[in-house]
Amino acid sequence: MKQVDIGTYNMLLDWQDNAKLSDFAGSSLDGSEPTVAPSAHATHPRLSVSNPSVHSELFALGSLLYEMETTYQAFHDKNDGELEELFKAGQFPTTDDLLLGDVMNKYWAVAYSNASEIVTDIRLIQDCTKDVALDKPNK
Repeated sequence: MKQVDIGTYNMLLDWQDNAKLSDFAGSSLDGSEPTVAPSAHATHPRLSVSNPSVHSELFALGSLLYEMETTYQAFHDKNDGELEELFKAGQFPTTDDLLLGDVMNKYWAVAYSNASEIVTDIRLIQDCTKDVALDKPNK
């Protein structure tokens, strides 16, 4: 199954604050063509919208993480055509100051081949931030 329309508008939190995807109404099931289109902010122009893949889903997930961390969609001030041109040119928002910036850049570069690679990278970041938090003196 490919959710296809990954975005903050299709995310819910459970009682333990775990993020859950929702609204699978137009999703691709067993390779079927989806009946919804993803937001331009979550679509790489070189990845098929009508034939979603792990890479297209992961690209959208990178855009979702960007929006969650910044509260803005990638290039929120651009129209769909401008957005497509920027993404085609490999231009993405600056993420240098974002906790998950390196992960987002790898999403957008289509550098992940599966979700387990992402989990590994995020866990490394979590471990590093825990270590930094433990090193801070109490006030």
